[in-house]
Amino acid sequence: MGPHSAAVTALILLLPAGGCCTMSQGLSALFCGPRPPLPRRSHLTARQALDTFVAAVATDDSRTIWETVGPDLKKRWGIGRLEWEIGWTKIKADTFGIHLVDQAERSKPVTLPATATRKFPLVRYRLSLAGTVIEVLLRHYSYKEVITLIEGTTTPEAWSKFIPDIAELMEIKTVDDKAQIKIRILGPDWTPQPAEVLSARVTREWLIYDFTVHQD
Repeated sequence: MGPHSAAVTALILLLPAGGCCTMSQGLSALFCGPRPPLPRRSHLTARQALDTFVAAVATDDSRTIWETVGPDLKKRWGIGRLEWEIGWTKIKADTFGIHLVDQAERSKPVTLPATATRKFPLVRYRLSLAGTVIEVLLRHYSYKEVITLIEGTTTPEAWSKFIPDIAELMEIKTVDDKAQIKIRILGPDWTPQPAEVLSARVTREWLIYDFTVHQD
């Protein structure tokens, strides 16, 4: 078994087999009752990121699920988008009732403070479904992104990098009773011409740091 196959196999074990309804999504809507409206995709808060993840699983939106997973977990899985699509197909086939995760009972969020080995806090949610508890850990990620034109062309090129804390890039001061925020995005080894820069931003978003499945 190759490394990608092993990673996909590990993914299959992450989600529970079971649930109150094992029919297709269309039939489950008919026999298991109406679903609540799906939330808009957002990662501004831990709760919104969880809502986005749950809605994506319930509606078989594999791309959104992948985008909601943070870089730490993707690195631990050791797979890319293509391997994820294969893994998700197997998860759906082997995990009955997974499309009903949006009807799971949710715990209140619990903040897990930083530790000596983990320098950042996490937020934990637990989703309970028919004897199965899915524990989801979310982390507040910071990253910077610059989109420039490739030299001598009209083709855009994106560059992004995750950073430990957005505060490292920010300088906040008060000038004439007005708050000013100065943000340092580029390093000393890269200085593009202003005309080449199409956009530049720093942002923070909540993504899934890890999730595990516990079964009775």
